Amino acid sequence: MSNVTQTLTFDNGIIINYEPEMDGGGSTQYKDFLTYLKSSGKTYKHCFEWCSGLGAVGFSLLDAGICESITFMDVYEPAIDSVLQNAKDNNVSDKVKAYHLDAVHKLSKDLKFDLVVGNPPHSEQNPQNWEDHWYRIIVDPDWKLHKEFFANIGPYLEPNSDIILSETHTIREDISDMAEAQGLKFDNLITDLESYRGSDRGQGVFHVYKN
Repeated sequence: MSNVTQTLTFDNGIIINYEPEMDGGGSTQYKDFLTYLKSSGKTYKHCFEWCSGLGAVGFSLLDAGICESITFMDVYEPAIDSVLQNAKDNNVSDKVKAYHLDAVHKLSKDLKFDLVVGNPPHSEQNPQNWEDHWYRIIVDPDWKLHKEFFANIGPYLEPNSDIILSETHTIREDISDMAEAQGLKFDNLITDLESYRGSDRGQGVFHVYKN
């Protein structure tokens, strides 16, 4: 895979640079998160981007003023290093935290979020002969990452918080079951992301919320 640096420029001036292997789709899908969250009219104090990769979703929300601060988490250390460098380059380091972690429960216990966003791996299947970065980006064997996320995100959520996740339609029941088992409410908000129209991947944005 090419390591040529890519650049994203958001509407209000934040610019992020990233390597292609950090991008699991956030470089295009951030627009769909923005569209929904702008239409909701809500703003948030502290957002968390789970499986953040390059951090496009979180930086776009910060740029748009939808959240006041953002915490990123990803298992891929170069992506977290890039997030921190981009925060510094955009003079928003005081609004950004970033963690190189493989599980939500390892986050600092004093963190609280009123918005969680994420574009996590969508498949539990184990394709053969895939390059390592594609396996990391796409595959979640036995939904291990998802199960850990839903089992442990609750204590980090403020009352009336929202979780917005980009997932494939085929795991709608799995997502709703995992969320509702933890006392969270489930909505299927958007069933056809702009970046996947006409695709057979069946992409959608799911809304989970805490009363």
